[in-house]
Amino acid sequence: MQEIRMDGDRHHESAGVKFPSPLLYVAFLTLGILADVRYAVHVVPSAVAWMLGGAMLAGGVVLGPIWGVLTLRRAATTIRPDKPTAELVTDGSFRFSRNPLYLALTLIYAGLALIVDSLWALLMLVPATLIISRFVIRREEDYLARTFGDKYERYRTSVRRWI
Repeated sequence: MQEIRMDGDRHHESAGVKFPSPLLYVAFLTLGILADVRYAVHVVPSAVAWMLGGAMLAGGVVLGPIWGVLTLRRAATTIRPDKPTAELVTDGSFRFSRNPLYLALTLIYAGLALIVDSLWALLMLVPATLIISRFVIRREEDYLARTFGDKYERYRTSVRRWI
């Protein structure tokens, strides 16, 4: 059951996401690495895997935990989708992606999968991303549309979901 508060004419509730999204990425990465332990398939030369994986990992850390989280904190709103959002954030990394934190998690996951050279982990990124898109991002976007109305619709039409 979602909590609803009234602030003037605006209803505040959460997006209804009940589990931490990073745990989903960790679970799928772990499954992929475990599959790789049993059925190893290595397709990327290790030097390339380390360079590309390291760049993706670093980019994800800068995009999410550093830039994205700091932007949300400056706006005095929550990072947690199970809590009410105080403000529609459209600056910082949110100028380029409506979901820079999920993009960051995806980059971090892909970077780690490349670094450990796990094809299975890379393949498991597909269902992880589909689940995040369907069951997390869609809920969050519906919630933001209900909460911020036209302001969110203008933002949604001007900024892409991922990149």
